[in-house]
Amino acid sequence: MINLNMLASGTLLHTYSSSLFTTYRQSLWLIKRHDSSYQANFQSWGKALSFTQLQQLRAAASRSTFKPAICSSSVACILLNNLGVSAHITLRLQGSRWLLLVPQIRPDFGDTVLKLPSGYVPSESLSSPQNTVLQEVAEELLWLTPDRRQCLVTSFDQKPLPIFYPSIPLHSQSQTAVMLSQAQRPHHRIATYYKNQLKGEQCHLYLHQSTQSAQLVSYFEFKLLPDFIQKEKLSLFHCEDVWNDQSQSVEVRFNENTLVVWAEIDENNQLTGKATTLHNGQLIPICDTSKFYLSEYFCSRQGIWVKDNNQPFQEGTDT
Repeated sequence: MINLNMLASGTLLHTYSSSLFTTYRQSLWLIKRHDSSYQANFQSWGKALSFTQLQQLRAAASRSTFKPAICSSSVACILLNNLGVSAHITLRLQGSRWLLLVPQIRPDFGDTVLKLPSGYVPSESLSSPQNTVLQEVAEELLWLTPDRRQCLVTSFDQKPLPIFYPSIPLHSQSQTAVMLSQAQRPHHRIATYYKNQLKGEQCHLYLHQSTQSAQLVSYFEFKLLPDFIQKEKLSLFHCEDVWNDQSQSVEVRFNENTLVVWAEIDENNQLTGKATTLHNGQLIPICDTSKFYLSEYFCSRQGIWVKDNNQPFQEGTDT
């Protein structure tokens, strides 16, 4: 267990063996278009891919001549490089509604964006991608008290999310203080369903042209015990896994300067242009958001497809 006084920037929180990154596969999708919605299903395809091989496929896709127009018929069969999952998480605090975004450096696009917490689905989890999205929430969002104790997050089925960092002591009074519940899909999004999702899940699908990949988006809301954040002086940190060439492993290290960005949204699920971070129970405004860019999820759609890779963070953007 980590000494409470030793949890400083650079502390190793978690490591993955490189062998875990041989489990990705391409996926073959059957997509049916209805009048105002899409329905999709898929199966895994081809041999197992390493993380590096997957990245090479995604990079090659940006140079291909693939055109989304071939999927404009009522039924289409498409081979895609990988399946990703994202968590669209909102919450209410201090009279405002917020969308949680995390920063990501993307070497393949040469940019840094704010994105939904997300990750790739390994082949062994393709039949239950919901497990991966909950794991991503547990990995990327770290609620800490000033004395560096982590707050447990409970999911909509009343079970704790995976404890990703067992070396960080738990806050003993946080068992039901932060709960992740399901939320409705914003009405402005085209209704797109992955039909094998568990009953009751709100799941949205889009296809990214530049990487020839599929992304499933699940919609959640954090329910907070009244005044718990302020009383316990919580901070919300972002933890990201990074490949370490020297150790040939993927590592997650704590960075006290990397906080989750809270983007304010209105009742129409559009950005207001305001953003903050949460530190010691206080929302700290981000004064200058002019250099922020958003990931492809926020870009305009051509049916089920997203062509662009990013767009500026600005008022009026649909979420």
